Amino acid sequence: MLVWSEFPAAYVFNDKAIEKTTIEWLKIVRQHYNHPSIITWVPFNESWGVSEILNNTQQQKFTDSLYYLTKAIDPMRLVVANDGWEHTTSDIITLHDYEELGAIISNINLYSERAKRPVKQKNDKSNVLLDKIMILLYNDSVSKNYF
Repeated sequence: MLVWSEFPAAYVFNDKAIEKTTIEWLKIVRQHYNHPSIITWVPFNESWGVSEILNNTQQQKFTDSLYYLTKAIDPMRLVVANDGWEHTTSDIITLHDYEELGAIISNINLYSERAKRPVKQKNDKSNVLLDKIMILLYNDSVSKNYF
């Protein structure tokens, strides 16, 4: 069995949450760092506990710090600082999409159109990467006649 080890999130982001999350996360990683089933460490999932991460540099730096802290203890495994949504530092980019198939295809079409006229946002590398991924998915879907 392979395990994607995720952490339960605090409800709010404040100094107390930072302290308790760091202490508990350290305990979990230290306790399980050599367990053969764990393949990925995930301190945050879908921005729970860091709901303003897209624009809040303190929350971004906190997820980055847990990434590097985890790597210091277990440098061999993948770490995804915030799984599925807004990424900061991460070994892999994960995308959680809960739309119906039709909506996904529509989004792929929108991304392919957007790539022809990219919207540039200051310091937004994630949108550029997402655009490239979506274009690859779109091109692959067209070549396989999915639509």
